[in-house]
Amino acid sequence: MLLRASPRPPVGAFSFLLVLAAAIVLARCGGGAPSGSAASGPSGERDAGAPPDATSPQAAPAEPVRRIVSLAPNVTEILFALGLGERVVGVTEFCNYPPEAVRLPKVGGFVNPNAEVILALRPDLVVATPNVGNRTFVERLIAVGARVVVVQARNVSEIDPAIAAIANASGDPRAGSALIARLHADLDREKARVASLPRRKTLFCIQIEPLIVAGRGSYPGDLIELAGGENIVPSSAGAYPNFSLEAVVAAGPETIVQSLMDTQSGAGGGDALMSFWGRIASLPAVRNRQVHTVPGDLVLRPGPRVAEGVAALAALLHPEAPAAAEGAAAATASR
Repeated sequence: MLLRASPRPPVGAFSFLLVLAAAIVLARCGGGAPSGSAASGPSGERDAGAPPDATSPQAAPAEPVRRIVSLAPNVTEILFALGLGERVVGVTEFCNYPPEAVRLPKVGGFVNPNAEVILALRPDLVVATPNVGNRTFVERLIAVGARVVVVQARNVSEIDPAIAAIANASGDPRAGSALIARLHADLDREKARVASLPRRKTLFCIQIEPLIVAGRGSYPGDLIELAGGENIVPSSAGAYPNFSLEAVVAAGPETIVQSLMDTQSGAGGGDALMSFWGRIASLPAVRNRQVHTVPGDLVLRPGPRVAEGVAALAALLHPEAPAAAEGAAAATASR
């Protein structure tokens, strides 16, 4: 769905049903807000205060798209993977991949972009994603005539329509189809590597204070399953639930994967995370030294590096599996 200046939708009230810090960590990765946050309600329905998503194919633009501003790290990665990198003229402060994106003009953070800076770049297209509080901002851009497309990618299944929407809005739908086909081939290859191996009980942790984990149907939850893991979080818990240490101990994960905090200077906090888990010696993952940290940008951004994320996790969950061609070395494993 392309958003235009009229009619303007009403601004709804924002509710924060998950810890805001965890939502911002995920938002900086461009994966959208957790279930139950501003982007969706507890039942998964859209909150009235969040921008609508536009993940269905759209008609090609009437005017050539030569200048694009990206408002999310995963959107930036998709644009470059589509071969549109030379048209990208502005990105957020957290867009650190590919390396070419780091040198581009910055338009602010993910949750606090600067409209004046964006408009000064004279974009033909602005690509945004719903997050914990950007509806009013998106409306401001639309009100002054900016052409905006809003896409949502919360899990693996939503990557394809997000790519298609961005490619179509940029005027190159064939590039979208080619990229989607390549990603499917890459994922099929990674799934085949672990298909015959036993599934390992796994916990994917987003943050520790409070303890927020990746449930089934979340993007990292999908990656765990594709990498040959069995998510210990029950399906009834939601996509990004608060979890108790008692529940972790009762489930007895064989592997714990902890995402590192995504910051403007890179991923950090690994020592503190390892100390946290190291004090729970009764856990099989701790006892067998199967607690690992991975960079958040690799496993929290739904986009063209999805197969690399799966390969990185498969290398931790199943080191006995045949080596992946690429991607596994990107994980920072701590034992």
